[in-house]
Amino acid sequence: ASLVDITGIDIKFHGAHGSHASCKAQGFFMHLGFTSILYNLCLSIYYIIVIVYGWRESRFNKRMKVLFLVMPFVMGICIASFAVPFIRASPVGCVLGS
Repeated sequence: ASLVDITGIDIKFHGAHGSHASCKAQGFFMHLGFTSILYNLCLSIYYIIVIVYGWRESRFNKRMKVLFLVMPFVMGICIASFAVPFIRASPVGCVLGS
């Protein structure tokens, strides 16, 4: 299989099977991994607020809980979706390129 890498050179991978669409799918799911980073960030903020500032769980209203649970997933899907047009093949895999 061959793909055009970020430098415009047609590269061949021995035993590789795929296309530009499968490369973009791989890049989408790689960037979807940012969701876990964002979720851990929200969890860390929650722990800081509860432990350091002494907030009780009852002080968090339902809107804040939903925000802390939904925001990382929405942002992760947005990051992955906006990255798709810029994903290109490279010798190390499908990465962001211009």
